[in-house]
Amino acid sequence: MFAARVASSLEGGRAAVLPPERRARLVTQARSLGLREFDANLIVAIVQDSARTGAAPLGPETADRLPLVASGSPEGSRDERGTLMLLLSSLCLAAAIAFIGARWLLMA
Repeated sequence: MFAARVASSLEGGRAAVLPPERRARLVTQARSLGLREFDANLIVAIVQDSARTGAAPLGPETADRLPLVASGSPEGSRDERGTLMLLLSSLCLAAAIAFIGARWLLMA
């Protein structure tokens, strides 16, 4: 879907020009789709390269290369969710240790 947006934003036929302000808007859109900025720029480069070599920007050559880019997730990446779960688990463990320590000190 993002590659199609990029292809429709290119100007100049085989020159495949993408003005900086349009590129910035596309990268912002990609981030809202859950893509990292690096991956968004990689998709732009793949689509531009296809157009500049005379292939269709959304043709088979492009389709073969796009799966090399990590797919996004609008709800956040697994790494972010994993980090949050690790933080919550650590806080629960710290609270349990503090409770057990306090009980032990009060009993002594």
